[in-house]
Amino acid sequence: MTTFAGAVEANGQYVEHLRVVRQIRDDALAKDELQLPQICVIGATSAGKSSFLSRLTGVPFPQDAEMCTKAAIVVNCTRRDDASSCTEAEPATACSSGSSKQANALKFYISDRNKKYVECGADEIAEKISERQNELLMDEFPHLAPDDVSSVKQIVSGEIKVLVEGPGVCDLTLVDLPGFVQNEGKSEGLKSQVEALVKKHVQKKETLICIVSEAKETEDNIEALQVAREFDKHGARTLHVLSKFDLFDSIDAERRARDWICEDWDNGNDLGRHAVINFVKGGEGPMEETREEEMLVGLNLPKERVGVIRFRERVQPLFANLIATHIPALATSIRLRLAECKRALEKIGREPQSDQELIMAVKTILLSGSTNVQQKLSTAAFAKFKEGAHAKEELLTFEWTTESFGTNAFECPVFQGREVFEDCLRRIRDEWRPILQEYMKDVKQIATTSTKKLLTCPTVTPLPGRLISAVITEAGKNVDVTSVRFNKSCTDALDLEAEFGTANSYFDASFGAMEAIPEALEKMISQSLTGKWNDLKNVDDVMQTIGAAKKEYAFKQSSAEMDENCKQKIHKAVKANFNCEAKTFVDSILKHTRNGVLHSRTSWIQNTLHNNPIIKSAAKEDPKIVKKREELKQQEERLTNCQLQIESVFYDGEAESSESQPHENAEAGNGQLHGALANGNEEEEEEQHDADAHEHEHEQPMEVEMVGGDHYVVDEQEQVECEDQDVDPKRQCRR
Repeated sequence: MTTFAGAVEANGQYVEHLRVVRQIRDDALAKDELQLPQICVIGATSAGKSSFLSRLTGVPFPQDAEMCTKAAIVVNCTRRDDASSCTEAEPATACSSGSSKQANALKFYISDRNKKYVECGADEIAEKISERQNELLMDEFPHLAPDDVSSVKQIVSGEIKVLVEGPGVCDLTLVDLPGFVQNEGKSEGLKSQVEALVKKHVQKKETLICIVSEAKETEDNIEALQVAREFDKHGARTLHVLSKFDLFDSIDAERRARDWICEDWDNGNDLGRHAVINFVKGGEGPMEETREEEMLVGLNLPKERVGVIRFRERVQPLFANLIATHIPALATSIRLRLAECKRALEKIGREPQSDQELIMAVKTILLSGSTNVQQKLSTAAFAKFKEGAHAKEELLTFEWTTESFGTNAFECPVFQGREVFEDCLRRIRDEWRPILQEYMKDVKQIATTSTKKLLTCPTVTPLPGRLISAVITEAGKNVDVTSVRFNKSCTDALDLEAEFGTANSYFDASFGAMEAIPEALEKMISQSLTGKWNDLKNVDDVMQTIGAAKKEYAFKQSSAEMDENCKQKIHKAVKANFNCEAKTFVDSILKHTRNGVLHSRTSWIQNTLHNNPIIKSAAKEDPKIVKKREELKQQEERLTNCQLQIESVFYDGEAESSESQPHENAEAGNGQLHGALANGNEEEEEEQHDADAHEHEHEQPMEVEMVGGDHYVVDEQEQVECEDQDVDPKRQCRR
């Protein structure tokens, strides 16, 4: 049977994909927000996670009774020269971390703070990992003393990157995460820090989760399993390694662990559990791999689910499919992030701006926002003022307009009431005053705040903060000066309303309409016609009725008191004057606003702003903008390199297709891995299971080729038993 490693060696696609993903991980930063395919190894601090990884990768990780992993350790394993893959049986023996032959053959590198890989010996790598971890701790916790940093139990956000290469090394990338802790001790918050870092990695659908736990533990006691299920409910991207498979505290625990392995195998769960033994009992050192497999197979466990050798065979194709599934979406993500970076860079300018360019940018922004200021004044201030001014007409009742009227025997009765009319005008002015004051306050507020809103709007080119502050301050001073003049002109206009002063024909028309047919006469005419005449009565009859009503009205008026007639005239005159002045007064304030505020603002921007010494001294590019520009340029370079790397594995047509359907490509890898990865769909599994059973229905006896080249002969009786139990004979686990 051809192994997967042999297949990928033939076409080189997996190795090339892996190289690209690694290069992108080295080039990119966390803030680039690129979701990279990865295998994350999680587990408790005492679960044997580091020991298992040391045997799997050949990297001697730091190991201690205390917490030793405080940062994510990214291990890139690369097979070099033309040596055989470690998925083959014989070279696999040399892959044991306890082998001196392997230690001499492997080369180790660790990335320093400058992202350069520095070579170190096999006996140095564990110490170098600890030193790099301490550097990250000092970077994030500078208050720590150098002598104390190694003993501090804190989690850092940075990554430690290790490269191991040589013959017999599997092409893999694994991320070793800090182990879950049960007792925080004096390190308050450590448990939550570990959990947050683990969740940050495993929640990504691009992550293949590898749990390492002691074989004796129940599922409820495995915290890593609970976290994995939170983000991978059906286990579609979760592997589970049961370590210390030779150490059980009860027969029930051993039986339970063996049943887990066998049930996963029998059910065809390609992401099922895997048994390992890291150390030989009695402290004899790391377990030799072929001996490990013999011991575990001797426990009636399926050969394919035990030992580090077989784990390498399993995990490499799973990781290959993970990368193949998500690399199109990764390509799309890089293109989108690069386009976003370029837009941000164009917005702030690729090159620094001169002093004059900065000032011109300010003037352009403020002038282009003039319409916005006018609209704000119209809707938020003037409309309210206009409505408030006209609403005072409700006060002009007969009683309100004539309440100060008194009989004056020394005045001709026909001309009495002039003082009352003028008093009404003053009272109307006083009613308008608070409305005008509120309007003037609103105008100043809008004029003041508009400068800040325009200059700090997210859609405009970012300007130096110091320059923005200077312009806001100086513009505010101009508003203060303008407001004094504007308020005086508005107040003067209001004071003029205390005296009669209109020759507007609208006043004559309004007053005349009230006097043409007095209201009492109108009522008499309407009453005389109501109920007595139909619509088609003779015109002469109607005129006679109106004439009779006029005579009756004249008789009553002759007997009415002269004072009442004067009051009626005063009331009508006040209302007529209000109807005229309410319009002219509001129009006058509108003109003062335009001339005193808007024109003054435009003049200051065009003629004064660029000569203001305070603004000129502040027209220097903000250090934050300089830093931001440099960061964006660096990000653009990183993402461009990433794009070139990932495009090297695509044909142009494929790249364009993935760009046109980014959501489809991204969704394709969401919890469902192609091929060796379980799809989590029970119906599809059942259909595949039926197909497998049908395939073997007429074969007797049957020879099945197992992974690794072994052959297993199924006789007729065993085949029949398997069919009766609806189990694929090549999956049958002997317990």
